[in-house]
Amino acid sequence: MSAGVLVSLTRVFLLCPNWRSLPAARTMTWGTVAMGIGGTMTYGQTIGLTQNPDMIGNWAALRWGMLGLAIKGRVWIGFAGFFLGMGLGGIRYRPIKLLLLMTGLVGV
Repeated sequence: MSAGVLVSLTRVFLLCPNWRSLPAARTMTWGTVAMGIGGTMTYGQTIGLTQNPDMIGNWAALRWGMLGLAIKGRVWIGFAGFFLGMGLGGIRYRPIKLLLLMTGLVGV
């Protein structure tokens, strides 16, 4: 989550330097949530195939792990862009609309 805070904070300060603190905090929160989802998914599971001491020298496991990192990394960045865009848009989403958006994002 710390990466999400830093990336979101930098983006908000660069893209919207004159924003008030509440919209900036909302945008940073969305970005942090997205990075937290992706970081847990990617680093919690797939890195083990590339750095597990028992797997060193196993090229099939390394290739499989790197492929998994590439795919999950793309999904992670997609989530981050989506959530950060929601925060930068300044629209207040109702719970049902948020549920539909999240369902659509998972479907994509």
